[in-house]
Amino acid sequence: MAYNKNDITHCFAYLYVAFAHLTDGVINDDELKNIAKKVWGWLETFENDVTGDGKIDVNDVKQVLFDDVIPFYDSIDVETRCSEFGRIVNLQKAQEWWNDELSTSVLQDMENLAKADGNYHENEKKWLGIMADQYGVSVPA
Repeated sequence: MAYNKNDITHCFAYLYVAFAHLTDGVINDDELKNIAKKVWGWLETFENDVTGDGKIDVNDVKQVLFDDVIPFYDSIDVETRCSEFGRIVNLQKAQEWWNDELSTSVLQDMENLAKADGNYHENEKKWLGIMADQYGVSVPA
């Protein structure tokens, strides 16, 4: 499989990867573990058995992150990365089931991801503010 820009779990995975990398230029092991945990949760939420083996497990997470999203992310330039990030936020907001609570939850996920490496950078805080504006909610306190 390859990155599917319309698959909601691919989109969530992309947001986490892009946020972790674009904000400070690095995705460390703690951040990657945090991303994998979140992706697993979204796979379960949407009952998305990516590998088709009848269960949602670590193999599905590996497929989404390491076989689909990260190779796609690595293949595009910074401008395209940012554009895809914005497209995904707009795609999420366009879903009938999307609401302010989900927006706030995603922002909280991003804040937790930003803090996962022990360094909460100013750039990460700025990105959270930009995302909050895009979602039309406040940055979590």
